[in-house]
Amino acid sequence: MVKSLFNICLAAVSQNNLYKDIAELPDVCKQRLLEFFSSHDQLFDTQCIQLVSSASFGRYLTHLRFYLDDQLSDAILTSIAVHNRILEDIAIIFCQNISDKGIQAITVGQNRLRKLELRALKNLTSNGLQFIHSRFLHSVDLSSCTKITSDGIYRLVRRNRNISSLYLNHCRGLCDQALYDIAHYLGKSLCVLQLDFLPNLTDPGTTLFNLSQKCTNIRHLSLCRFFEVNSLFVKSKKF
Repeated sequence: MVKSLFNICLAAVSQNNLYKDIAELPDVCKQRLLEFFSSHDQLFDTQCIQLVSSASFGRYLTHLRFYLDDQLSDAILTSIAVHNRILEDIAIIFCQNISDKGIQAITVGQNRLRKLELRALKNLTSNGLQFIHSRFLHSVDLSSCTKITSDGIYRLVRRNRNISSLYLNHCRGLCDQALYDIAHYLGKSLCVLQLDFLPNLTDPGTTLFNLSQKCTNIRHLSLCRFFEVNSLFVKSKKF
C-alpha cells in the first residue's frame, strides 16, 4: 500500500519517540493535526493515539475542536485530557459516540476554560456537566443536547456565574426550573440567551418575566416558538 508523506512522518515520530519536538509546535498546528486525523479517519490509528495522548502533544494545547466526527470516542478525549488542563476553548459538535464519560474527562480541572460548545450530542446527559467549573467561562452552547435536564443547567450555572452567553435551543429536556436557576445564578452577568423550541415549559410567561427582572443586562434574547407550544396545549384542552 502506498503511504502519504504525512503518514510516513507520523510513523517516524511515533517509532522514534520524537514527541518532545511536537511539544514545540504552535497551538494552531496541533489543532490542525487533530482536524487532519479526524477528517482522514485516522483517530483510531495506533500511532495517532500514541501521539495525541503524549504529554508533549497535550502541553500548551488551548483549543480543541471536533465536528461531525463519528471516530471520536470517550477514550480519545480521555487520552487528550490526561496531560492537558489549560484548555480555553472546547467545541465538540455532532459527535455521536461521545457520552458523559468523555465530556467529564475533557472538562474536569479546566480552570482556564472560556468557551464551551457541546452541540447535538445525543448521549450527553446532565451528569456530563457536573465537573465544568471556570471563573473565566463566558460562553456555553448546549443546543440540541436533548437529554440534558434542568438539573444539569442548575449544576452548570451554580458553579459558573460569569456566563454571559448561553445557548439552549432544542434542549427538550428542560422545564421552567432551568430558567429560574439561570435567572438566580447568572443575573446581571447574562447578556445573550437563546431558548428556541423548548416544548416542556408549563408557564413560559411567568418564567420570562422573572428573567426580565433579574437578568437586566440581556441584549439578545431568542424565543422561537417559546409560547406557541403552550398556547396550542391550552387550545387543545378547550376543545
